[in-house]
Amino acid sequence: MTTSPSTAKDPQQHPALRNLQFSPIKRGGGAVHGPLGPDWPEYGKAVLPLNYFFIIQHFDGEHSLAEIGALYLKRFGEFLVPSKIEQAGVRSE
Repeated sequence: MTTSPSTAKDPQQHPALRNLQFSPIKRGGGAVHGPLGPDWPEYGKAVLPLNYFFIIQHFDGEHSLAEIGALYLKRFGEFLVPSKIEQAGVRSE
């Protein structure tokens, strides 16, 4: 099923990361496995603190930044400020 241009979601508001695998870590955080970049098909691994791991897990193109912020508030009891989103890899315009 394809999405028509009129119903396509704005990637600035519905961030999507592709080809990533997420693995929780017992000590409170998570590992992200995925391609290192367009010029490097090899997979790399990054270990992230729990709050950043939580944020990027929701970068599926379906959750809006507002929805991610609401989920973050519910989970961590604090507002998701733009600087945290930028640190997790999305720049707000």
